[in-house]
Amino acid sequence: MDGGEGAEAGRGWLIALVVGALAVLVAGASSEEASAQAAGTPQPTATPTFQWVVSDQTDGRLRIHVDPFQRRFQWDGLNDLGTPEAGTPISVPSMQTRSRRITFQWSSLNRPCPTATPVAVGAGPKATPTPGRCPMFVWATLDRSKQQVRATMFRRTTNGHTVMQVLNRPTPLALPKAPDPSVVIDNFSLSPKRRIIRATDQLYFQNNTTLPCTIQFSSTRPPGKAPADPTDFDLGVVPPGQVARAFPRLLPTPSPTPGPIVASPTPKPDLWQSGEHLYTGSCGDIQLVGSIVVP
Repeated sequence: MDGGEGAEAGRGWLIALVVGALAVLVAGASSEEASAQAAGTPQPTATPTFQWVVSDQTDGRLRIHVDPFQRRFQWDGLNDLGTPEAGTPISVPSMQTRSRRITFQWSSLNRPCPTATPVAVGAGPKATPTPGRCPMFVWATLDRSKQQVRATMFRRTTNGHTVMQVLNRPTPLALPKAPDPSVVIDNFSLSPKRRIIRATDQLYFQNNTTLPCTIQFSSTRPPGKAPADPTDFDLGVVPPGQVARAFPRLLPTPSPTPGPIVASPTPKPDLWQSGEHLYTGSCGDIQLVGSIVVP
């Protein structure tokens, strides 16, 4: 590369870097995210089970993993040699999670450059000196209403060039959905806060927050026992992105007595007493109060 081409490439990289940095500043990274950037390394988590894994339609080697409940992602793309490479799970506390749209921006201005692979003497050209920092930016929007995913990764390579990889494809992006009747904990509120059900219904709770939540019914509030089983007040912990077990539990079915089989269907048993049944949801320090009404 001659001096003119080098200067032009340098100017191109500088412009792209400034644009990327401005985009991150405008997006408003949180203080936690800024601390992660200052540390200079992505914030890894334990090996996660991601809710969504989306591969690009044009180039299947590009893949983005997104967990909206734990607010983290992983970008699988191509390394400097064009070889597919799995990314590292990265936490993004500022990820905007809604039922229909997930958006996030992440950057690491002080990201260390990957270590260049040593080249044996006489086997080929020597590796160029590795720069100290290889900034990286990722923007992503997962739109469930439009069934569209678009994600862009922009980074500097060890040889000083810039790389942009774009993942763009339609996808339904189905989230776990509880059977009806159900109550959803979303954005740390109950939806609906007051639910009317039948005495024969089993109820489901779905946790769409980033924290584990516990659900417990009141055993003292009139009209008395909530479920048919007086010991079944506590559903326990519902992990992020999960659906709780059916509530209340079905009592064991007694063994049939000897005799002819009756063809008529067996009616469902009443699981609830009539009235209003209060319960509390605890997600960390956040307390939620709701009620189930049985006519």
